Amino acid sequence: MRARFFCLLKYCLVLFLFSGMATPVRGGDDNVLLWNWNDLVAWSQQQGPTSRLSSVQEQITQSRVREAEADSTVRVLAGASLARVREPVTDELSRSYERTQAQAGIRWGLLGASETQARQLLDAHANQTLGKTESEARELQARVELAKFYNAYVRSQQREQIVRLFLEGRESIAARLQQRTQGGAMLQAEKLSLLRLYDEAAMTQAREQNAQKAALRQMEFLTGQTLVPRQAPPAGASHACLTPQALEKATTSHPLLLKAKQAASWAEERLNLRRYGGVEAGVQIGYALTHDFGGSNGHNTVIGVDISIPWEWKAQQNARKAQDRGYRDEAEEKYAQLLRQFELESRQAWDAWQLEEQNIQNQTRHFAAAMEALRVARLRLQASDANGLAQLILAQHALHVAAMEVVDAYRKRDLAAVALWYYAPDCPLQEMPQDPAREILTQTETALKNQTRKGHS
Repeated sequence: MRARFFCLLKYCLVLFLFSGMATPVRGGDDNVLLWNWNDLVAWSQQQGPTSRLSSVQEQITQSRVREAEADSTVRVLAGASLARVREPVTDELSRSYERTQAQAGIRWGLLGASETQARQLLDAHANQTLGKTESEARELQARVELAKFYNAYVRSQQREQIVRLFLEGRESIAARLQQRTQGGAMLQAEKLSLLRLYDEAAMTQAREQNAQKAALRQMEFLTGQTLVPRQAPPAGASHACLTPQALEKATTSHPLLLKAKQAASWAEERLNLRRYGGVEAGVQIGYALTHDFGGSNGHNTVIGVDISIPWEWKAQQNARKAQDRGYRDEAEEKYAQLLRQFELESRQAWDAWQLEEQNIQNQTRHFAAAMEALRVARLRLQASDANGLAQLILAQHALHVAAMEVVDAYRKRDLAAVALWYYAPDCPLQEMPQDPAREILTQTETALKNQTRKGHS
């Protein structure tokens, strides 16, 4: 009995642990989910507007395929009639009677009917395949948009953090400037000019907060979830993966190109269908029962063949073939142009990415220069320079601006990398915990806090 009890207890604990693992982690609000980049991608693929639209469209294309498959050239015929008949027996004598008739039969459509049925079935399957590829292209574009808003959110948080570091010394600076103004060491206009730097920084902080809210709302729309604000690392593809070889490989598997290639293949299949130039034919088997009121019953069996030939059937056949050939040539030309455009745009995206990488290096050098300028301003303040405090404030402001420009350079690099990733989607997008911009934030925090502590003591 005890063994059974412990076995049941162990089973319940296992179920409890698994249920905890399967439950999404939520914040204080039951409707708000804690999230990371992989969660956003999964939610966008499961519940995002693009996935919902693709699901509806897939149902429509599946219904069209089932409709085309069920539409055969065999038709069941049935009918009934009531007739009042007056038939001459001799020149002077006629017979009048009423007749009812019920008939049923089957008709097989041939030639043109078979061509139409084959064409409709081919079009339905082709549209289904093209619809899936188009959904993949939309989902890829949705992930690109999600990555853009995600990285914009992350970089805006970092920029706001830099502004907050600069604003931490605002009250002590304002008091110090007030003392110098009252003591006659500084003009009122000079004080207001320096304080204006903090007012502008406060407005920049408000803009960054607003940008974060806007990016978060966009991510909520793309994922179909309610998201709580959080600190997050940027997302991107590995530099080792984004290579010219990866871009070249993508030309055979990218959904945008694959759709155009499938359309060309579909047009080629249409060209190979048999054509009858509008010639219609059919075989019909029917059976009918008749009853004459006041007379006897009768029946008849019918086996018939019918054919309908347009007057200019050969011209119609040639015109249809030329039309299908034109569709094939058009699809192949569209694919060739799209492939060339894809290669050009991917190359432009690559160049833009490399340019933004260079911009990061330039902005990092400017940041280093701002750090040195702040160090010099601190030395002048310690040397009792009359303009030392003003120079220190300007140097602190210049450092925080330089740090924000470095982060903004990383933001532009992120956008360029995501734009490049669109042309090489086989490279996985993932969180990048080793973010060089974090080092810039750490250096800025150390420098501003040290200068505030040493300069305002």
